[in-house]
Amino acid sequence: MPLLNISGNLMFDQITSQDNLWDAYLKTQKGASKFKVAAIDFYFNSQIGLEQLRRRLVGGTYLPRPYNKFYVTEPKERLIYAPFYEDKIVQHAINNVVAPYLKEKYIDDSFACITERGNQRAVFRIQTLLSQARDIYGGEAYILKLDIVKFFYRISRDILESIIDAEFVCQRTKDLLKTIVRRSPGHIGLPLGNLTSQLLANLYMNVVDQYGKTALKLRYYLRYADDIFIVVNGKENAHRLLNHLTRWINNTLALDVHPQKSQVRPLHVGVVGLGFLIYHDHIRLLGKFKRKVRHYIRNIPVGQLSYREWRKVIEKLNAWLNVMSIAKHHGFIYQLLREFPYVVFDWQRHQFSLRESTRPPYPIERTPSGDDPHAEPLYLA
Repeated sequence: MPLLNISGNLMFDQITSQDNLWDAYLKTQKGASKFKVAAIDFYFNSQIGLEQLRRRLVGGTYLPRPYNKFYVTEPKERLIYAPFYEDKIVQHAINNVVAPYLKEKYIDDSFACITERGNQRAVFRIQTLLSQARDIYGGEAYILKLDIVKFFYRISRDILESIIDAEFVCQRTKDLLKTIVRRSPGHIGLPLGNLTSQLLANLYMNVVDQYGKTALKLRYYLRYADDIFIVVNGKENAHRLLNHLTRWINNTLALDVHPQKSQVRPLHVGVVGLGFLIYHDHIRLLGKFKRKVRHYIRNIPVGQLSYREWRKVIEKLNAWLNVMSIAKHHGFIYQLLREFPYVVFDWQRHQFSLRESTRPPYPIERTPSGDDPHAEPLYLA
């Protein structure tokens, strides 16, 4: 249930409650991360570990530990800061309570890192806004897209803390959030790779949303993370608005609008955003997405895969299929089938697979020893 009009330390009490910390712990046990050494060590003493963590939080002695740094290359190269295992639990505990509270403060057309407002819903909503604006403005409808330069890395922590002070009543929750912000690496920005960064980045950009909808009265406005989409009447109005928001965002949030990626386009040519080319009446796949899929399939070492690797390839292909399913994609599937004969597609089930002739022998599975319910299955060679 959303937490509204919270006074005193009620929000902090809910964050640090035993039930909430237990729920947060269970969320960290989902996926492959539960097989990491820190997660396994914590599992064997989970009750004691959670109580010790709760006491540090309540006693005000909790401090996040240094992050583990690594790079990812999908969808582009980024430096990720993974929190220590106990800090993941704290971040989930914060998110459990704070996210529903903040959702009530956001505009309806704010997407990303919000329950039931993911990428696909944002794409469909942009399409709806384009269609509605076309009906009102006709051929004079123009799309303004704004992109922020290195958004997460440029967030001002001083401005963020002032926003935290303004949006939260519970002082202990404010202090906890500020502790996490101040323990972030470097002197500016938020680290990619953890829940609180996503939560607070959304809160940071909510300032733009409120200004756009309340002060500027923008009717066709949507934001997904640091990408803003606006439809206005007339090309001159679009450029005027772009210049105004560029200055306002810099003066208010100390962020820079990207001069190349931000653009004004006639509505009829569509807008590139969130991984698609979006029109008022249909959605298309981008060429770079198609090239990425082709590159992956072309480099599958067919005939050299283990059974587990073979299954992972199929899972990867169907994950991409789920992404492309909201756009026109049947023609692209036909192209893939012609180019790569070892790839097959079940049109009835609507899923990719690899030809049976490429399937490695099925491994013999034996039960793992010990009582650890999180242990991975062991496979005989």
